[in-house]
Amino acid sequence: MLCKEHGFSIATDHPARLRYTLTEQPLLTKGLSGRKDEIRTAMDITIQQSNNYQNFKTSILADFGILVDDSKKHIIISIHPDNKNEM
Repeated sequence: MLCKEHGFSIATDHPARLRYTLTEQPLLTKGLSGRKDEIRTAMDITIQQSNNYQNFKTSILADFGILVDDSKKHIIISIHPDNKNEM
């Protein structure tokens, strides 16, 4: 392998660790969850139930009020304005 020949390390698969923002840290210490955690959970549930990307976008909006905007360079995930107080 090219990496070994040049003395570089080889990346192995590691389970993803959840990283929390400074805003989320105080909530976690109080046993509360932030909106990002709720979005992560909604995404996990919807991914399991969806059979394609379009179905995922439609379902997460209908079931959880979460918008997926992929019209630009990056995908933006946000809570629909009508649902901001419900989450």
